[in-house]
Amino acid sequence: MAGAFLGANLRLPGPNWRRAHDWGSSLGFDWARRNPERVAAIAYMEGIVRRFRYWDEWPERSRAFFQGQRTDRGEDLIPRQNLAIEYLLRLLLIPEAAIEVYRRYYRNPGPSRMPMLA
Repeated sequence: MAGAFLGANLRLPGPNWRRAHDWGSSLGFDWARRNPERVAAIAYMEGIVRRFRYWDEWPERSRAFFQGQRTDRGEDLIPRQNLAIEYLLRLLLIPEAAIEVYRRYYRNPGPSRMPMLA
């Protein structure tokens, strides 16, 4: 659905650079694959660059975290416990000073953290 939205609404002249980040990278890569004449290059960060068909293909150290988000527990892991910041970033060896920058925007439990769950 989001890919169809991008295809119908992203009317930039091309070819030019595209930027993709995190979970949105898959949308950016898919759009670029379907519109190669409009893409000169892609810059991406923290992107998932291939499809994972099975959980055993997912990196073992983060697998349980991502599996948990796809259950009813996901509503508790992110909005209330803030585990995307308090657990995952540490797991990825992000320095504490950088984690504090992320924390600034998501200090209060509840709705303010929902963009991380979406």
